[in-house]
Amino acid sequence: MKHLQQLNPEQLRSRLAERLSLAKPGRLAQRAMAPALAYGRHHGPATATARESAVLAALVPTAEGWRIPVVTRAASLRAHAGQVSLPGGSLEPGESPSEAALREFAEEMGPELPFATIAGELSSIFVFVSGFVIRPIVAVADSPLQFQPSAAEVDRILLVPPESLESPQFRGMHLVQRRGLQFSAPCYLVEEQKIWGATCMILAELAAALDDIARP
Repeated sequence: MKHLQQLNPEQLRSRLAERLSLAKPGRLAQRAMAPALAYGRHHGPATATARESAVLAALVPTAEGWRIPVVTRAASLRAHAGQVSLPGGSLEPGESPSEAALREFAEEMGPELPFATIAGELSSIFVFVSGFVIRPIVAVADSPLQFQPSAAEVDRILLVPPESLESPQFRGMHLVQRRGLQFSAPCYLVEEQKIWGATCMILAELAAALDDIARP
């Protein structure tokens, strides 16, 4: 993935759009970063009551190169407090996944990205624990962003180097205790934070797509 940093925004967005229009890396790329007790259910059919949501995996140019912003959820939130995730949330009536992802990005992080930044969509993930189907949207920003995180929703913004998603030194295991169960989940280690679960799987698929387009 070392050649990725040599691409300008137009080149990166164009190559990603072409790659994501083909068969997606999907389950094969996500499998290595799936929790131990998932048993493939993230890729199974969603329930009739499942709700649709969208997240935005944005590639943003910085002085250090391309970065993927993720958020640490505010400790005051009722759901997912303290967890690291991509910005996103439920679709509002009449919204497309891309529209919802851009809106949530602006609400949580401050800057608004135009619709033209959208490069495509990764594979959907069914989060069976919460009953959400996540639609991961990929965007490429044209210039550096000035973040103004929402204090009500975001504790901290982390900027993930795409190449770190392929490095063993940035991988570990996270011990999860939930509903009387204890299990382990693969995770990415970023600035002493652990990224696991659906977010981890989405980033793994994005890394696979980026690796495909970054070859000279």
